[in-house]
Amino acid sequence: SEQILCPVTWKSILGSQADELEDAHHTCLDLIRPEDSDATPYPSATRKQAETTPYSIEFRMRHKTRGFIWIQSSGIQIFGETGQLERVIGVHLDIQERKELEEESLISEERFLTFVNKTSRGFFDLDLKSQTAFYSPIWLKQLGYGSNDISHTPADFLDLLSPEERSNGLSELFSDPKNSDSTTLSRDYSLKHKEDRYVQFSAQIIRITDRNGNLTRVI
Repeated sequence: SEQILCPVTWKSILGSQADELEDAHHTCLDLIRPEDSDATPYPSATRKQAETTPYSIEFRMRHKTRGFIWIQSSGIQIFGETGQLERVIGVHLDIQERKELEEESLISEERFLTFVNKTSRGFFDLDLKSQTAFYSPIWLKQLGYGSNDISHTPADFLDLLSPEERSNGLSELFSDPKNSDSTTLSRDYSLKHKEDRYVQFSAQIIRITDRNGNLTRVI
């Protein structure tokens, strides 16, 4: 019937009053950003006869004053006896803030990767809680290793330490006996090169602890 029920709350998400948007199928289509039209739940889709399927998609719609904003649409699609889409029932959420945070995170990650790949300094990140680790390509190269030569856990770092430095564990190595609450410190240590020799390093360390003061991460 091409009819659509758009509640006041749906229209308010787009910055409009109840009487500013017509309750019509074309209203939704006209507000959707053209590049996103294939991602909407409204195209002429064909499914099995008399089928009801859930959906959850994200696309952009034109806000009255904010330009295009990201919307998450979730609900069900109802197909008739001929397999044509007859009805869509769903809810819309404004997810613009989440999308902006995701974009900022991606930019931050790109900057971080650019830094660790372009700098001449070796970078490592030891998560002692999850027992995972990140070692930058430069860090691996300094020791003659490739990415496949290690397991990418804090145990790699511990195993490469000299026997004397290894004996007390990572928490002891990356602690400051003069100031147990310190979040940064300088530390000198030796790591074993792939050629079976030890290389001396001087590192600037960031310490992250839990509420009980236990070391959980070393960067």
